[in-house]
Amino acid sequence: MLKKFYLPVIVFLIALITSLTAISQDAEKPEFNNKKVQINIGVADIFAKNYWWYSVYFTDEYGNLVLQYPFGEIFRQPNIVAGFKYQLGSGALRFGANLSYNSGSLEDDNPRETKNSYSYLGTKLNLGYEWHSTFGRVNVFYGVDGSFGYTNNEIRSEYMNYDYPSESTSTLKESAIGINPLVGVNFFITPALSIGTELKFTAEYTTGKLTSEFIDGAPQPPVYDRNEEQKSNGFRAYFGPLGFISLNIHL
Repeated sequence: MLKKFYLPVIVFLIALITSLTAISQDAEKPEFNNKKVQINIGVADIFAKNYWWYSVYFTDEYGNLVLQYPFGEIFRQPNIVAGFKYQLGSGALRFGANLSYNSGSLEDDNPRETKNSYSYLGTKLNLGYEWHSTFGRVNVFYGVDGSFGYTNNEIRSEYMNYDYPSESTSTLKESAIGINPLVGVNFFITPALSIGTELKFTAEYTTGKLTSEFIDGAPQPPVYDRNEEQKSNGFRAYFGPLGFISLNIHL
């Protein structure tokens, strides 16, 4: 009688333990953020000023624009970001590239027929590692990037000086090497698609060269040489980007 009673109980307990083990194993495997590869494309510095001309440059007594140094906000331009991540353990190797470009012109309606134009090109490469913590559809990550950046800024003024066309050009080329601690979050729409944002603290060493050239269209030789070259180096630190959003594909 006892054997007939205990046998179903034992079978039930074995089945229960087996099912609980299977459920536990399934729970340990996250439903999201379990892919090896992530490809992302986004926009950084969304809230940065795109038209930096008016706050950074000024005109001299002849009406042409003069490049003011330091350059201030021209380093914070809206830019396109493309990245790649490969999961290793509880984190991922990360690689990214930023690209920004801005150009424009301004013509003054005055007797000198002054025309000012500018162009800005900036690029940056990032390589680093991040650690993950996943909570359902939310993936929180933190890590650090090493970065190398390059910018080329040029402004040109064309104007009439005593009926002779003249031209002045100012160009800044700068390189920067930095380290970037970061924190971010991704929200999964599906296991293969998420949107995210991140914030970095950037500390970088910069080297640059500012070249100023003046071409006088007057037939007589110039009284003095107005061509100049200045070299600079230093450290810069800031938080950013000023607004960032990315679309991420998980494969």
